[in-house]
Amino acid sequence: MNNLSTSLGDDFYEWVNSNSLQKKFIKGQFLVKGGEAIEYLYYSDKVQGEYQVYDKGNKLVKLENLESLELSSFDSLLTLSPPIANIVSTTDNMYIQIPAQKFIKYIESCNSIENNFLVNYAKILSRKIQLRNELLINRQKEKIVELKKILLFFGDLDELDIAWLQKVGKHLTFKNNQIVIEENKNVPFIYIILSGLTNIFISRGGKNINVGLASKGEILGEMSLLLSKGSQDLATASVVAVENADILAIDKKLLRQKLMKDKGFAFRFYLSITRMLSFRLRDQLISSGLGIRSNNLDIDNDELDFEILSKLTSAGNKFDSFCRRYY
Repeated sequence: MNNLSTSLGDDFYEWVNSNSLQKKFIKGQFLVKGGEAIEYLYYSDKVQGEYQVYDKGNKLVKLENLESLELSSFDSLLTLSPPIANIVSTTDNMYIQIPAQKFIKYIESCNSIENNFLVNYAKILSRKIQLRNELLINRQKEKIVELKKILLFFGDLDELDIAWLQKVGKHLTFKNNQIVIEENKNVPFIYIILSGLTNIFISRGGKNINVGLASKGEILGEMSLLLSKGSQDLATASVVAVENADILAIDKKLLRQKLMKDKGFAFRFYLSITRMLSFRLRDQLISSGLGIRSNNLDIDNDELDFEILSKLTSAGNKFDSFCRRYY
């Protein structure tokens, strides 16, 4: 499948080619089952798979298609949780099968050749979030348990990365009901929420529809960075402060220059963004009362293995240190 080489680079393609097998799936067969641990990732250079979930009444809800060259449920590996949606083959088709744990270790080995893969996958996740916002727009939203948001961004950055963000960032305070980002308007910054809470809205039919929350430790404006067209980064949604929110604004021009010049920073930045979007995609279904969740497989604070616990602790310490500069 040379399209993978063209899109993501020869070295990446060679690794996949030497660590994968071909497997045939028939129409209606599961590539991924929600609630079950992931053993393999699958991809095809054709759009031949579909995401499906069940609502609380056990009614099937069809979501978007598995994109061409999209690795099935890679986002679940990044969130350290089993998938909550099924992925079903829509035709008889050959897929490339890759061992999941071997692949995640390869990706997290911090080799700059993987930047293209991470950027591409982050764009796929951004498009999925947009599609599901439209699909799930009329579903009643439920309050979900707050995730360890600091893991999403600061867990993957090193001390020099954080120091650079502090150096170039501008500290802003937004009051209750003040607009942080306006949908379809240019977003010249990405924003890191230091404290407070924001609502995320999309405008449809003259109404503002709440599609999520963003709180301490999360990033805003990253989807417009990933999906930018031409000279402007148009916002995919509006963001409004629910209560006083302290936010650090990072100029995207400076960020793009840094990403071009510093490959190590680029890898860690895109890995953190991809992880954060993976959590957001998961939250999107859970808050709409959809998906299959396994309490035995989701992260539990009482059952965290040492590696995960160490990462959470490190991320928390980094974020606390980061915030102390502004308080």
